Amino acid sequence: MMILNGVCSSAIFCLMVILTSVQSAYATIYKCHIDGKLVLQDKECPEGVKQTMVNIDEKNPVANSSGSSHRNLLESYKHISEPVSYVSSLYGAQVNRAGSFTVSDIYNEVLFESLAGFVTFVEIRFKSTSPCSQSNYYNYAEYSRLLGLDITLMSKLSGTAHYANSFKDFKNRLKVTFMCPFDGSEYSASFSQSGFLNNQ
Repeated sequence: MMILNGVCSSAIFCLMVILTSVQSAYATIYKCHIDGKLVLQDKECPEGVKQTMVNIDEKNPVANSSGSSHRNLLESYKHISEPVSYVSSLYGAQVNRAGSFTVSDIYNEVLFESLAGFVTFVEIRFKSTSPCSQSNYYNYAEYSRLLGLDITLMSKLSGTAHYANSFKDFKNRLKVTFMCPFDGSEYSASFSQSGFLNNQ
């Protein structure tokens, strides 16, 4: 059983090589439900915590971390005005008594808030920016592109704090705010429909 000039000398060995290479291209992610939050990690959940396993294609982590456009955390703002029960089911999360829930992966954490059963507010926190500082400059244009926002269709709002930049996003009809809420936290992007409509 050996490979000669790139050709397998055994059909069984060839099959084993193929299966091994395919398997190595995937990683197992554990979905853990901890204190009402959905946490995604590369190791098993703590004992007594509900977990489910998901195979991720490491060659295309962006497409597979989302599973679909609905589950892409960087596009989670698109769920605003949708039923919170439906949105939480997409992420496998549980809504708490306040009508909110949080989901996260190794890169981002997202807070969903709702009112009267519908998602009204989404905040995307970029873990790699922790700890952020209100005295630092953050390139909101780069984060806009990361989130799939068209900066040319956004109008900057005046009167915001020096550590925050707020916009009206006319394409998605949302108010978008990029900010470091306090020193030591994470730089974030928040979205609300009421802010757009009320010009706040």
